[in-house]
Amino acid sequence: MAMHVTIEDRRGLPPRRRLIDAEAPAGVRGLRPKGLSRRTIGQVARFSVVGAGCTLAYALLYSLLRTLAPAVVANLVALVATTIVNTAANRRFTFGMEGRAGIATGHAVGLVALALGAVTTNLAMAALLSVRPNPGPPAELAVLLTAGVIATLVRFLLLRTLMADRRPVPAPAVG
Repeated sequence: MAMHVTIEDRRGLPPRRRLIDAEAPAGVRGLRPKGLSRRTIGQVARFSVVGAGCTLAYALLYSLLRTLAPAVVANLVALVATTIVNTAANRRFTFGMEGRAGIATGHAVGLVALALGAVTTNLAMAALLSVRPNPGPPAELAVLLTAGVIATLVRFLLLRTLMADRRPVPAPAVG
């Protein structure tokens, strides 16, 4: 039984974009997780790419600032900087929102995400300090990144709920 895979899809997206949208893997295998649309899978993939970049930026910025300031200050400054970039990038790349439409909602969600991240990471830091009074920057960073993952999952759900449903869904191609 031979399987034929085409490079062109109905929307005419380049292969790189189809891969990010999770269409190429789904089309090649002919499988898609039940209950998840291609749109959702694509959003999760793009959100993950943006998140990985922002997490790396956060870790570098926190590590640099930690040599100059206490952990709470370094954490807050790194969170503010990366949340601004993260919100703008997700608004544009993950949810395809351009221009001024929905920008207030995007920034409001960014502020909620910032507050959520600050509370989550500071509680994690407090828990670490209660167990190890002088943990050192590598342990602090590990705890902060773990707490950040939890906050990120909630951020995705918030962003998806408040941004993604405002975009029109393209009609399926006939043919």
